Amino acid sequence: MWSFSTINNPTGAQLAFSDGMPLNASRGGNGISSRLIVDGQGFLDITDYCPGHGAAYVDFNGRQFGYNMPGAGTQSRNCRNGNSA
Repeated sequence: MWSFSTINNPTGAQLAFSDGMPLNASRGGNGISSRLIVDGQGFLDITDYCPGHGAAYVDFNGRQFGYNMPGAGTQSRNCRNGNSA
């Protein structure tokens, strides 16, 4: 499972998930996808992969980012124009 802890939205675009839950709600589960809608820009499909062994990762429209399982710390990613920083 994953959640956003901080969202930097300098343009002020309206953000919403298609499930209607708050932006910082926990989402995911192995193979579960969520869609983030960015007003005036489009959407971002986020799919969680946590096989129960080895590294878990989240797929952002085909770009994969690993993350730590609960209790193992946290990981932060900044995504701009399809690149990670």
